[in-house]
Amino acid sequence: MTQSLKPFLNAAVFLMILAYLLPMKTVSAQTVAEPESVSSRIDKIENKLGELEIPEEEPMSRLELKLQPLMGGGLSPDGTHVPLRQYGYEQLRAEDMAYDPVANPAPPAGYRMGPGDEVVIYSVSEPNLVRLRISADGKLRHPAINPIQVSNRTYEEIQEQLTKENRFMDIVLEKLRSIQVNIIGEAANPGLHRVPATANVAQVISLSGGIRSSGSLRKIEWRRNRKLLTRIDLYDYLLKGISPRESHLKSGDTLFIPLIKTAVAIDGAVWRPGIYELKKETSLKQVVELAGGFQPDYLTDCIVLERLSPIGRELIPVLYEKNYLGTAVRNFDVIKIYPNSSILPKYFCLDTPQNKALSLNQ
Repeated sequence: MTQSLKPFLNAAVFLMILAYLLPMKTVSAQTVAEPESVSSRIDKIENKLGELEIPEEEPMSRLELKLQPLMGGGLSPDGTHVPLRQYGYEQLRAEDMAYDPVANPAPPAGYRMGPGDEVVIYSVSEPNLVRLRISADGKLRHPAINPIQVSNRTYEEIQEQLTKENRFMDIVLEKLRSIQVNIIGEAANPGLHRVPATANVAQVISLSGGIRSSGSLRKIEWRRNRKLLTRIDLYDYLLKGISPRESHLKSGDTLFIPLIKTAVAIDGAVWRPGIYELKKETSLKQVVELAGGFQPDYLTDCIVLERLSPIGRELIPVLYEKNYLGTAVRNFDVIKIYPNSSILPKYFCLDTPQNKALSLNQ
């Protein structure tokens, strides 16, 4: 019987060995990917970072280098310090400041028509639209009506006259004319620039490339026929959205950008730290207002001024006493408003006779 079972036993052993070896063979046949090395991963990350368009930081101007706080530590709750930049210059170079006549086809209120403007006349008696261009002599000529003198008249005035003379007609301004403005002085790109007639001074300067860091934003001279028309303060526009009274430029006008000569820096617990050009501001309160006001967590012991002197920069405490916000500021002062969490200015804010003597009317 043993001899008769031997072939079956041999077959069973063979099958058991085959069953054991088969999975191992299958696994060994699979292609197992080698783990990615750390250096390879780093290379991939660096390649991805290289593909990103990271905007380069604008180099600091001479004025910005001059007005950085000597001791900037402690001016922010997290201990970091961001370099101060001149206010307004970056905004004038921003893409959203640039004027787009296609996106702004409607003329602003009070826009005065002139040669080069194109209009469309709608008429009940005329099925086809009539497109007209204001001629060089400033007249609008339509075959069905007498010529209308439109030059230097507002769009609203022309609409009213046309509908009054023919109530079945209407006029729509379709294409705005362009004008040439000369921008000189501390402009980024001085020279003649062709701009839309409805662009205001800030938009014209933006379209030309902005203003150099050495140029004034608050004393821009607007000249017409070699005469000074007005001085423009771009802070009114940038901070408040207020355009100058003479809001419409004319072809041949000149914008002269002088050098910036007075400025102060303010850093720390204000809403808009930066370097601000001075015009009529003479007090600490006025400079704080330019920077958007105090943040809620500002230190209520004192403010520290860094002031130029013959021996370098002096640190002057401004104690929180009556009329402390009336403290006079000087050209190139650096005003430091510490957050309440800071302990660095405690030494300067001590109520000592020396500090009291330095506290006001410096």
